[in-house]
Amino acid sequence: MAPMPERKRESCAMSINFTTAQEIAERHVREQIADSEFLSRYEFGKVEVKSENERFWTFVSGSDQLFREGYVPGAVYACVDKTDGHLWSMDDVERFYLERAAARQAQSDSVAA
Repeated sequence: MAPMPERKRESCAMSINFTTAQEIAERHVREQIADSEFLSRYEFGKVEVKSENERFWTFVSGSDQLFREGYVPGAVYACVDKTDGHLWSMDDVERFYLERAAARQAQSDSVAA
């Protein structure tokens, strides 16, 4: 995988607030559900923040019915960038966490040496 492109953070004025991020996530999640022939047959809960890190918030809307039927995770996710509000793709999220793990391992290796 190619390294994540660094997004320049010009100033704090560029960063979005949590309420705006939640609105972006809500819109995205509802569109994903409505646009899916499969997902649109299920009821989903409120879009809520699941976690956050220094780069993005992760929002989720779960479906108890999907989960009971054995579909895991039984939810739709949206990761919203804290700087400019763009939605992170699942590939970008995976790359972020892989790079973070590699950096931790490198730091751990240098301390052990």
